[in-house]
Amino acid sequence: LVLKDPWNVQEDFFEPGKEFLYYRNAQELKYIMDDVKVNWKNYEQIVENAFQKAMSHYTVENFIEQIKKECV
Repeated sequence: LVLKDPWNVQEDFFEPGKEFLYYRNAQELKYIMDDVKVNWKNYEQIVENAFQKAMSHYTVENFIEQIKKECV
């Protein structure tokens, strides 16, 4: 869950609705968190998608390889 802001930096790394969800205020955050507790199956794939992307793109090893490529 990510607070919607004017910059949307997280969209450089993850896809909204597929790998994370936005919320706009405390009331919406509470609603989503309550819904996750009751309807976990509706959110499970988002968590899995984010985990898979993080593990395949954003590990220390991947960052080191990217830096090596840029330095050559």
